[in-house]
Amino acid sequence: MVELRHLREESLAGAYARVLADLNSLQQQLMDLRRDTEQGRADALNMVGGTAVMTGDMLQGFFLGQKHREQQLQQAIVQSETEVEEARLRWVEAKKELQQVEKLADKTDKRLHTEAVRAENQVMDMTGMVRYHRRQNQEGLL
Repeated sequence: MVELRHLREESLAGAYARVLADLNSLQQQLMDLRRDTEQGRADALNMVGGTAVMTGDMLQGFFLGQKHREQQLQQAIVQSETEVEEARLRWVEAKKELQQVEKLADKTDKRLHTEAVRAENQVMDMTGMVRYHRRQNQEGLL
């Protein structure tokens, strides 16, 4: 039972790590997009050789596209943050269950060990009683 709980905890920890990595990737993509947008804005302001590289309509299309991509990434990040939190909660719950099962297994092992020692001592006491009675019989006291 402990092994199964351990495998479950490891599996959920891996799932949590994956969705967390996905979230970090989305956040990095958003940072890259913002950097590219700022670079595009700077390039538009610093016309090459005094002439615009792109027309006004092209610039407007570029910035609208960047804004749309940023909104999509932000929505994906919000969704991913929800998934990360859900995965974290599942992992934490599995970790708690594993700890409870390990404690229960330890208690059970200790109880079984105590019972085994008690049974062994009882057998040893019975053996001692048999020896005592044999000795008494041999000496003719009984």
